[in-house]
Amino acid sequence: MIRNLGGFLTWSLTRMIPVCICLMIGPSLIEKLNTVMPTWFLNGLSIASGMFPAIGFTILLKYMPLKGNIQYLIVGFILAACFKASTITVAAIGLAIALFVYNLDKGNKQSVTVGGDGGNYDE
Repeated sequence: MIRNLGGFLTWSLTRMIPVCICLMIGPSLIEKLNTVMPTWFLNGLSIASGMFPAIGFTILLKYMPLKGNIQYLIVGFILAACFKASTITVAAIGLAIALFVYNLDKGNKQSVTVGGDGGNYDE
């Protein structure tokens, strides 16, 4: 019990101490750091922050099962990029397509029964 409490205490202190320091010092230190930093460094930070959405999108694409579903990704990309559709709109259209494909696939599958009496397992 004490060992678990010690782990929680050290974990919470590693979060609390930096937050308390930032709250006590306030935004004045950040403003001062922005005036002291060279412009090439600030430009580099702005370029790096502009790359974050692309990196996130790349990581997301890496873990998505796209082997048989690339056409849906292309449709969503065209809706978002060319027609300037919002994320909610693209998600709603994707949900409608997914439900349509699911119901179409469900209707094509035949009912499989085991045994002569319809698969009754009351034994």
